[in-house]
Amino acid sequence: MLYFLVGLIILVMKSNRFIYILLSLEIIMMGKLMFNISLVRELNFIIILVFSVVSSVMGLLMMVILLSSYGHEYIKF
Repeated sequence: MLYFLVGLIILVMKSNRFIYILLSLEIIMMGKLMFNISLVRELNFIIILVFSVVSSVMGLLMMVILLSSYGHEYIKF
């Protein structure tokens, strides 16, 4: 639960850079994994872990595309 709250705090406080958004989403995902580790079976745990890795790779790919096309990673909402 602590990982989830820390991830939410980082997401709210540091949401102007894309790398901080990715980091906070990874922390939230790890918090969900730690919370659900005793509730799910082994196959579901592996599926959730694979989903976490794929989503982090896609986020890093998006950041590389942003950096190569715009030259910075600032997010303006």
